[in-house]
Amino acid sequence: MAGFQKDFSLLKSGENRKAALKNIHRYAHSLKGLSAMMELADIGAIAEKLESVLGKTLKGNVFDLDVDKMSEIENGFNEINRLLKNC
Repeated sequence: MAGFQKDFSLLKSGENRKAALKNIHRYAHSLKGLSAMMELADIGAIAEKLESVLGKTLKGNVFDLDVDKMSEIENGFNEINRLLKNC
């Protein structure tokens, strides 16, 4: 989660947006796989949705995200963090 927080701060600031988005996409992908291995379906579902949203964003070469998409990403990772703390 520390990596996500660092990259999300970069994304919000506008610095290295493409690299930050790629890293955040990678975090979502990794969380999806790890949650499947550990049978954490709630986390896996959130991570899968985030991976999909981020993947479409990267494929569309859209690196300037609107407020709604930024909130969706942040809220998704915050929910994953909350769920991980309860494991």
